[in-house]
Amino acid sequence: MRDTIDQIVSHEEIEKRAYEIYLRRGGGDGRDLDDWFAAEQELAQERSQDSEAYRSGRQEQPLGQRLRSEAAGTR
Repeated sequence: MRDTIDQIVSHEEIEKRAYEIYLRRGGGDGRDLDDWFAAEQELAQERSQDSEAYRSGRQEQPLGQRLRSEAAGTR
């Protein structure tokens, strides 16, 4: 699963989110791995939701309309 997460979410994004989590919980040492794993999970869930929303939005349009929209560079 980690390989899949690494392909979807960059190291820098995880690092930034882990720091945000650290600040949200008021700082303090000793929980860096917890923050890192929580950041991975949050970002992976967000990406999954974004992907599903994108797929469902594309499926709502008839194929011909989707193809014309894509050719025109719009959604």
